[in-house]
Amino acid sequence: MDSGIFNNLLSLINNFPIWLIWFIVAIIFFIVEAATVSLCTIWFGFGALLALLASLLGWGMGTQIIIFFLVSSVSLAFFLLFFRPKIKGARRQPDRTNADRIIDEIGVVVKEINPMLGAGQILVQKQYWTASTADQSSVPVGAKVKVLRIEGVKAIVETLPEAAAE
Repeated sequence: MDSGIFNNLLSLINNFPIWLIWFIVAIIFFIVEAATVSLCTIWFGFGALLALLASLLGWGMGTQIIIFFLVSSVSLAFFLLFFRPKIKGARRQPDRTNADRIIDEIGVVVKEINPMLGAGQILVQKQYWTASTADQSSVPVGAKVKVLRIEGVKAIVETLPEAAAE
């Protein structure tokens, strides 16, 4: 590499305003945060903004770096200790899938449910489902059942009394 080019590059870097570097770093962290929305890089964005302020106040580069790491670490720790537990506690129920729509629905046994053989099939909402009973009892073909839950790809059912089935 030509030493003239190297010296020009070094001169450009030395004359580049540090506050502008901190500004670019902060913007990059905030863009990454906006793209991921996972609260991972926002803390470093805060640190870069305060380091930018320190640069504008004329504080030394070492102080700016310390401020960057200190503010980033403290804001991350503050979030993890105080806000994250509250966010986790306020999470909503998991989204239901299409399969969940058959829960509490009435179906008809089309293939005898026999827990000993691991066999059984029901028809519910125009769909065929492999089925088993919650109490491990056998259910004959034609019996009405109520779907209690889904376990994997199997509907767990209970037999309905004949009066309730009609």
